[in-house]
Amino acid sequence: MVTSVKPGIISIQAHPYLPHDTYVSTSKGMAFVDGKIVRIVSAEATLNPIEDTETLHQIKNDLEQRIAVLKTTGSVEEIEHTIDKLEKVIADIQLKQMENGTWRMENDR
Repeated sequence: MVTSVKPGIISIQAHPYLPHDTYVSTSKGMAFVDGKIVRIVSAEATLNPIEDTETLHQIKNDLEQRIAVLKTTGSVEEIEHTIDKLEKVIADIQLKQMENGTWRMENDR
């Protein structure tokens, strides 16, 4: 099976090679499922965002403003590309909040 993957957080469950559950934020991509193996391919994957939460929120705000401008002056492709970036930043914010123990369901988009 092949399917597309939206930007978001992927949970990787613990197994002999990975002693604890791990979470990864990814950009959009593709998932390939073959029996027992799932392969996910994306342009970006982050285990631990290097930016602090405040910086990530500023990037999110900048992208939201950029989308508002693009809605009147940009192409569909530019808008879609910027929305993809925004969704990845939102996933990074959620991942950072999970690390800090501050993520709650109401923080979800």
